[in-house]
Amino acid sequence: MSAPPKAPRIPVTCSKHGVTWCDPFAWLKQRENPSVLEHLKAENAYTASIMAPHRLLQKEIYQELVGRMAEDDVSVPVPFGPFAYATREVAGCQYPVLFRMPRDGGAEEVLLDVNKLAEAHDYFDLGFCLVSPSHQLMAYAVDTLGEETYDIYFRDLANDCLLPDVITGVAANMVWGADSQSVYYVCLDQVHRPFRLMRHELGGQKDAMIAEELDRAFVLSVGKTEDDAFITMCRESQTTSHISCFPAETINPIPFDVQPRCEGVEYGVSHWHGHWLIMTNESAPNFKLELLIGDSRETWLGHRSQVLLEDYLVFKDHVVTLERVHGVTQVWVTDEARQRRQVTLPGAVYDVDFEENPEWNAPAVRLSYSSPICPDRVLSVDLVTLEIQILKEREVRGGFDASRYLCHRDWAISSDGTKVPLTIIERPDRVQSTTIMHGYGAYGISLEARFSSARLSLLDRGVRIVLAHVRGGSEMGRAWYDAGKLAQKHHSFEDFIACAEALKAKGLADRLVVHGGSAGGLLVGAALNLRPELFQGVIALVPFVDVLNTMLDPDLPLTEMEYEEWGNPNDPDVFHRIRSYAPYEQLQPHAFPTMWVTAGISDPRVGYWEPAKWVARIRELQTNDKPILLKTELGAGHYGATGRYDALHEIAEEYTFALIALHLLDSSPR
Repeated sequence: MSAPPKAPRIPVTCSKHGVTWCDPFAWLKQRENPSVLEHLKAENAYTASIMAPHRLLQKEIYQELVGRMAEDDVSVPVPFGPFAYATREVAGCQYPVLFRMPRDGGAEEVLLDVNKLAEAHDYFDLGFCLVSPSHQLMAYAVDTLGEETYDIYFRDLANDCLLPDVITGVAANMVWGADSQSVYYVCLDQVHRPFRLMRHELGGQKDAMIAEELDRAFVLSVGKTEDDAFITMCRESQTTSHISCFPAETINPIPFDVQPRCEGVEYGVSHWHGHWLIMTNESAPNFKLELLIGDSRETWLGHRSQVLLEDYLVFKDHVVTLERVHGVTQVWVTDEARQRRQVTLPGAVYDVDFEENPEWNAPAVRLSYSSPICPDRVLSVDLVTLEIQILKEREVRGGFDASRYLCHRDWAISSDGTKVPLTIIERPDRVQSTTIMHGYGAYGISLEARFSSARLSLLDRGVRIVLAHVRGGSEMGRAWYDAGKLAQKHHSFEDFIACAEALKAKGLADRLVVHGGSAGGLLVGAALNLRPELFQGVIALVPFVDVLNTMLDPDLPLTEMEYEEWGNPNDPDVFHRIRSYAPYEQLQPHAFPTMWVTAGISDPRVGYWEPAKWVARIRELQTNDKPILLKTELGAGHYGATGRYDALHEIAEEYTFALIALHLLDSSPR
């Protein structure tokens, strides 16, 4: 086994609020320093050397992943105006082909072959593709570095040519004006914050600024109401919303506020029959729906303490709501007379969300549905009869049989007595006491119980998959989120540890690997510091582990926007609180489990230096010789590879590591 790289120690002394500490690897943040790239390449070479003996297993898993995929596939066409729009996947191609056909049938028209756009680039992300209201033009956004900074191009569909207009260095967020000649897009400031709304007229010489948001705790985005009557400009922080609108046909827009900004009040708006329907948490932590008629408000759907109103969608004569009850999302349809009916969905544990629904006068709502043992489906639900039609179920090849697998809900008891839900997925005839437990627990983002065909390569080898729904997400309502942020952040870590202990106590995880990405990497990093002996392996993807130093640097992307999630360490109490759990600062000598850690050199969300510093420090402190592996994508950002085959290679490598950590190298799928 080759020796791991040893990062030079170049101590930097830091001081804040009377506390002085040393950061020996701060130099890794110096992106332009040639020694940094040299070190990252050395780490990649070491990781490759450790994984080299297992290349056959990795190749086997990759072939399984590809073998389950319908390589030639077509999405469900989405009716929009005179056309139906869809995407096609072609065997051997990394990216989709976008096309359309006349709504009532006819020849296909290719709009964009993403493979041709991407062929000259190692990294390629299509941020959006939007057809104009006239259906004559198309705008699309491209990022070729992974920095989440996009260039917008315009295509004349009638003449099959690019227009000379190009908008560079902006956010992946744009809408068309009603005239199909103007577009509204969002600029980024020096810390990568979406902050300014601009109007561009095709063929015009100078773009006009519509509005900007100077408070660095807020980001600005642009959208449209479901009836296409108004363009919406939303400025929002982690806790506060401020929405302004203007008619979509306006040439010189003057935005007006639907309601004024009020600290701590979040809301979204829809235009409905000349009035405004508002989803708000004002005096309603789990949100409610109100109808704004002139200056008066009517309650459309009241607040409920045990039900989280997650989202809603307005149609001409109906409102469809997504409502989370005891961790599971329900779908309800309400008509103009406010008669509510629930859509009956199969299974006790599943994930459901809105699909593309571009037409507000459509007779049905489209939903995406899956469960851990049910492949992705596109459903059409009639808004009057609630009849469900399965428009498509994603094909899973390779002999997939859903009856072989089980999914059920269990509970762990956290240190303060709180019951924490667990979603457990397994193949009973193969399962051993080997488990991978996933966690996230931040930003109110729930860990959804979705299907994954890739996951079958683990389940078929006897690995149990567990989703730990710790506080910090919204699985059990908004209070679940509030109980895992700011001063309550410790609950996320305590819940995660309680879940691990519960699995071990029940004989379900004699060998346990934990998995978390981004803020989920913070979760597993903090849990690792608290209870390293619980885990046989750690998978931390682009982990947010250098929390204290990042939150002390306002010049980094996201920092000031995230004070409401983690706190502002310029406050002494907050500083000490973050420092008490920050994975990098709290590292102590331990017999660490083997670890798989990733980074992206262009990542604007979690700087590559965070995982690089963390790994270097762990290696200094570990009291055993378990491999601590770091792999940095030198041509990608936060989300890794963008091509579908490249992404499968990454998954195969990660799964191979998991099997190494679980001592299942000799297992074979059946």
